[in-house]
Amino acid sequence: MKKKSLLMIPLILILCCLSVLSACDKTPSLPAPTDLDVEMDTLTLTWHEVRGARLYTVSITPEGAEPQEIVTSKPTYSLASLGEGRYTVKVKAHGKDKETKDSPWSSEIPFIREHETGMVFTLINNKTEYEVTAKGSAKGDILIPDTYRGKPVTAIGDEAFFNKSDVTGVTLGANVKKVGSFAFANCSYLTNVSFPKGLVSLGESAFASCRSLEGKLVFPEGITEIPKNAFAYCGKLTSVIFGSQLKAVGANAFTDCKGLLSVTLPDSLTYVGDYAFSLCTSLDTLALGNGLVEIGEYAFSGLPISSVTLPDTVKTVGAGAFINCAALSAVVLGNGVEEIASGAFANTAIWTVGEENEVYVGQWFLGLKDTSAITLSLRSDTVGIANAALYNNKKIPNIILPSSVKIIGSEAFAKCKANNIVIGSGVERIGDKAFLSCEELVVLVLGSHKFVNNNAVLDASSLTTIGNNAFSGCGKLESIEIPESVISIGSYAFEQTGIAIKHAVEGLIYADGWLVGFTDEFEGYATLRYDTVGVANYAFYNCGKLKEVSLPSSIRILGRAAFYNCRSLSKMTLPNNLEVIDDYTFYHCDSLKVTKLPNSLKTIGRSAFYKCGSACSLSAGEEGESAYDVLVIPDSVISIGDYAFYGCGEAVASGNGAAAVYGVDIVHIGNGVQSIGAYAFYKFHSLKEVVIGDGVTTIGEKAFYGCTSLQKVTFGQSIETVGSKAFYKCTALTEALLPSSLKTVERYAFYRCEALTHLDLGDGLVSLGDCAFSSCYSLKKVVLPASLTSIGTQAFRNCYSLSSMILHSGITAVGKHAFYGCADLTVYSDLSDAGELWDQYWNSSYRPTVWGCALPEDLDYILSFTGGAENIENKNSTNHLSAPEREGYTFVGWNTSSSATKAAYTMETLQDVPDGRRVYAIWDEISEEN
Repeated sequence: MKKKSLLMIPLILILCCLSVLSACDKTPSLPAPTDLDVEMDTLTLTWHEVRGARLYTVSITPEGAEPQEIVTSKPTYSLASLGEGRYTVKVKAHGKDKETKDSPWSSEIPFIREHETGMVFTLINNKTEYEVTAKGSAKGDILIPDTYRGKPVTAIGDEAFFNKSDVTGVTLGANVKKVGSFAFANCSYLTNVSFPKGLVSLGESAFASCRSLEGKLVFPEGITEIPKNAFAYCGKLTSVIFGSQLKAVGANAFTDCKGLLSVTLPDSLTYVGDYAFSLCTSLDTLALGNGLVEIGEYAFSGLPISSVTLPDTVKTVGAGAFINCAALSAVVLGNGVEEIASGAFANTAIWTVGEENEVYVGQWFLGLKDTSAITLSLRSDTVGIANAALYNNKKIPNIILPSSVKIIGSEAFAKCKANNIVIGSGVERIGDKAFLSCEELVVLVLGSHKFVNNNAVLDASSLTTIGNNAFSGCGKLESIEIPESVISIGSYAFEQTGIAIKHAVEGLIYADGWLVGFTDEFEGYATLRYDTVGVANYAFYNCGKLKEVSLPSSIRILGRAAFYNCRSLSKMTLPNNLEVIDDYTFYHCDSLKVTKLPNSLKTIGRSAFYKCGSACSLSAGEEGESAYDVLVIPDSVISIGDYAFYGCGEAVASGNGAAAVYGVDIVHIGNGVQSIGAYAFYKFHSLKEVVIGDGVTTIGEKAFYGCTSLQKVTFGQSIETVGSKAFYKCTALTEALLPSSLKTVERYAFYRCEALTHLDLGDGLVSLGDCAFSSCYSLKKVVLPASLTSIGTQAFRNCYSLSSMILHSGITAVGKHAFYGCADLTVYSDLSDAGELWDQYWNSSYRPTVWGCALPEDLDYILSFTGGAENIENKNSTNHLSAPEREGYTFVGWNTSSSATKAAYTMETLQDVPDGRRVYAIWDEISEEN
């Protein structure tokens, strides 16, 4: 017994020691990792770094299976290698030394590894959406998912599946809006594709050469265009169903789709491109919609159709449009056709039906079956002569067109051997090269005729247009009478005719009352004949010799590019009866100074005075003042074309070592003008004042761009749109008083108008574009009208002088950084918080905002607001709160009584207003004496 007790003593001592040691163990433990999250774009697990941790263990437990543990040195771990399924994930931390215990496990988070298709996805649109950019390992019947890693899949990238033979089917997810160019091109075993309702865009050649694609294609309503080559060579397609909003079918879109059986085009469609349905050799039913305007070249060539109806909307039938449609024998032609190009119905049954030698489609003459005939017997209801209808005819000596004919197509009678041609009183347009190289032509009557002394002379005519090269090469044609109705003669219309060769006067070539060109003998000074009515298109084109032109009062029309690039032309007076200055008339006449625009003028064309030295009239100033240059656009003018006076204000004179800008000082735009074209007065550096007439509705893009001396603009009362960059960097402009008709101020319209202090937006404005008034440093006050609904990105960026602005509840959208850099701005609003469509960074400078204000009916000043911390946002911002403003009044302060005249609270103490207490703005009317 004694021996046993002795043995127990050491055991007890050991246990006691262990107990003491255990009680004394104070080794610290790491805290458990927190904020576990999975970044779905990269499938990366993240957590907050644990201070003192050396390593981490990640425990991943698949649903219904044992956990897996992985050690990592960083507070991240990729889960991308996990297979499809559900998991729970947790993490613990390990200390850097033995003195620190491991942490407990973190809380578990769930993770679902979605099915991976093997395709390559790329983030787009600020990482908010995905685009499929490559096939990857996917194959067979491919499903483009609605979402990927929690974000919508909205696009298929260019060439994403190009030339992939292992793709057999495609179903696009519900969120896909765009299929890129060549996205599925040459997928030779692709048999089917399904489009979602939201698809709006197909790229060029998107499904070209998918030779196994079969069955029916149904296009969603959002598709407005089938681009070129989109389904070219998809030989097994049997049917296509288009949406009701389709506007265009591009070139070769369905060419060589041999399996197509029928096509019905919607009424919304306006254009069918070149070769769009060519060689669809099974397509025997074709229905053209009632909105179609233009049919491209060879668009329906080689089809087995037997009939077709062209609606009244069709204006142009392209070359070879229905060529080689061998069975086509019945064509109903609409009344709106203006051109049938050469060979449009060649090699069709139309050329074999009936006994008449003359071949017609509707009321249009196409040509002769027997080209050896020596007479031409056109029907009395003939409306048009198709392009090249009698091209190179060697047999018919006399051609008389009935008065019903309105249009003579291009090359209609080119190279024919006729001696006498009378076009009839109804012809309105003679096409380009219509009578080119008719070498035997002696007598030409441009209308109906009567006989005087056995000679056919003009009686009546409707002719307005003679096309380019219309009579070029008619060497025996020595005289012509041009009707008064003609308003345009094309370039080189009478080149190499007897008129040009034998009857030039002082180097100038006339066709009746029109100047049409010049010869090598021309010496540079042109005094036009007293009875000249017009200068033809390109008449003096690139005439380096031309220095001076004297125009008679009879001149009505100066044609397109009539004096194009005549850089030495320095003097010309425009006559009082002039009506038309066409496109490019004085383009780059660098030395020209036009003295006056006549009150008869109706049209100033595109680039009409482009880069002229100074297009203006010189007027005397007030007594004692120096002269100033004024450009007056008379009330008779209807339109000012794009680039009309581009660069005319850039002239610079140097003297005594100093450079001075000269040119137009003032522009007066008449009340008849309806639109000012884009770039019309671009960089008129000398321009100081503009008066815009009441007829103008649109000021075009960059119309007054860079007019750095412009100080004053008087806006007409009909303006609806101020175009993009219209007054961009007009750095001297001090005020812009815009009318109530104004609806839209487009992007950058008044950007960097650094001197602008006074702005009135009228009471009808709806939209302010991006950067519309950005960097208007001097702008102190802006009242946004009640009609305004949207403010664009950076609309008032860096408007340093703005102190207050009201953003009323009718403004449904405010763009990013709208007031960035407005360091003194306080915003007032009757809303309780930013609207749903206000960008999250609309107030990126964190300016103070007073919410819940009461406003009057016209929303142009503050009545009251309710105190409370939640109603004043960013109240501690730099520069604090700025007082509200009201036209004609001075702000006094705030009071709890609506009838008070003295302030109980100032702007500095506004934040002290008790929660829920309404305070009223006190306004002191400014007396007229002040």
